[in-house]
Amino acid sequence: MTNWNCVVHRGVHLLLATLMVLVVACQSSSPPVTEQWIPPYLQLHLEAGKAQVQWAATSEWITMEGQASIVIEDKGQIVADAAEGARFRLGDGSQLELAPETTIEVENPSSLPRLQITLQDGRLLFAAQKPSYEFATSICPVRLLRLPVRISLESNGTTTRLAVEEGAVTCELESETLTLLTCQEIQAETGEEPQVTEFCVVGTEVSPSTSPSAPTPSPSSTPWGFEPSATSPSSPSPPTQTLTPTPTPTVEGEATPTRRSVVPTPTSTPTP
Repeated sequence: MTNWNCVVHRGVHLLLATLMVLVVACQSSSPPVTEQWIPPYLQLHLEAGKAQVQWAATSEWITMEGQASIVIEDKGQIVADAAEGARFRLGDGSQLELAPETTIEVENPSSLPRLQITLQDGRLLFAAQKPSYEFATSICPVRLLRLPVRISLESNGTTTRLAVEEGAVTCELESETLTLLTCQEIQAETGEEPQVTEFCVVGTEVSPSTSPSAPTPSPSSTPWGFEPSATSPSSPSPPTQTLTPTPTPTVEGEATPTRRSVVPTPTSTPTP
């Protein structure tokens, strides 16, 4: 009986010692580090070309090339390469392409869950899959209205032009909010009123992979929106639909203007 009590006591002591070791080990081990969630619209991945990036808090310029990626946490400036330009893919699948030497400013407003892009000089193309983006222009703030959206934006210091190649956007002027649909553009020169025109006729939509004007891009290919021979900013070649830049036929006895002011009460003069 005495031997049995000794065995029981030893077993109890061993169990208590094991429990103490486990408690100490649990207390000393640090909790696992959880990764911080980053919104997809703040994740910028380089797909083609090169670019220089500078954040507002530093004077250092960072070179993006190859398959480089950045997270937009603060205000920054991006300058596309002078020879190749740059094409980026956002975390949600949206595409941003900058013509050579184009300069943009990107910002993550703390009060709004979106990425704000300001074109300072040059040309850009943007194809959005989500409504998490807005553009600041000298004409108006531009917000995405109907997805998917593909827009072309140009600025040279004196003239700003926004063209909607697919989808719809809103342009918030001081006096009114305009809705720009597919094949509509708004353009303004310094000191002049903005003008809205139709730059194409909506045709049959085709996928980018089958459109002859938009070959499937690869990291070493020419960016899909800017061809070396393209010199006319008024005749864009969108990648996902066939656009015929011909004026709409005029019905006999009725005048159909192709260019109008943004003033909301235009008048037409009937043909005698």
